[in-house]
Amino acid sequence: YDRTRDPRRTEADDFHDFMSSLVNLGARRDLMAAIREIRERARSVICSPFLWNEYWRGDRAYLNLSAENWRQAESAIRNGNVEDLLERLFPRLAVLRNQIVHGCAAEDTVRDEGTVKPAIDILESLLPILLRLMIREGTGVSWLPSPYPAAGTPHHPFSE
Repeated sequence: YDRTRDPRRTEADDFHDFMSSLVNLGARRDLMAAIREIRERARSVICSPFLWNEYWRGDRAYLNLSAENWRQAESAIRNGNVEDLLERLFPRLAVLRNQIVHGCAAEDTVRDEGTVKPAIDILESLLPILLRLMIREGTGVSWLPSPYPAAGTPHHPFSE
């Protein structure tokens, strides 16, 4: 954990800065092409009630949230705003990740076909582009400190 980090910053702030750094490396066109191909899968993930914490709390606000998020995601696709789309998509993937880790979702169940399989397709399309960007172009970028820095690195809590 970065002790110098502003405590008012949220994980969403960090994600926005990270995505902006990635997109500004010059692969906006590649990312938009991939996003256009995964558009319907992104829609199923963003609109799935099961990927909204509000749904699990019994709060019907998820209905408006998912519909509004999809409208804004479609606008982002039309306008080439990669960061905005990814900021709408990845929180849903994070909820799915939590469900998988905690044993609530699996790829081979009928009820999860609408979320797990599209999410896998999305990640298979986007991750190679994002990793390639970081490896090829990211050496000159001043990345945010890792929240879990390796031992012996300057931000590790027990480094000397």
